[in-house]
Amino acid sequence: MLSFDLSYDTEGNATQRWDGAVLELRTRGGEWIDIGSLSTVPYDGPLFVNNSAPTREAWSGNQTAWRSATVDLGSIYSGEEIQFRFRMVCDQSAAETGFYVDNIAFSNVMWSGPATCAACALIEDIFADGFETVIP
Repeated sequence: MLSFDLSYDTEGNATQRWDGAVLELRTRGGEWIDIGSLSTVPYDGPLFVNNSAPTREAWSGNQTAWRSATVDLGSIYSGEEIQFRFRMVCDQSAAETGFYVDNIAFSNVMWSGPATCAACALIEDIFADGFETVIP
């Protein structure tokens, strides 16, 4: 079970969605697949064709109140090594505030070693000197 809180203000409204965010998963070496459609907070609708995820369902528009969501994957990925990502997609036009996610948690997960984070080393480097060093 994956749980998280989300809030967003992206370019779009109930009928026009230019920018938005999606939730994806992949197994080791596999292709990214959408799992946001399994969320208890449903996507707002399909994005327009002028971005990197044309016609994909996404969280889009103005939902600035924090909402709590869960995604229950059941036993589909039992024994698999998996990765999750939140992906923001947008066109090249106007911009709004963006997409926020907080309180990410996993439950009913078992692993034989320590959990790893591909970006953790980079994050530790950024905080090491109070944001003084620019890291490409």
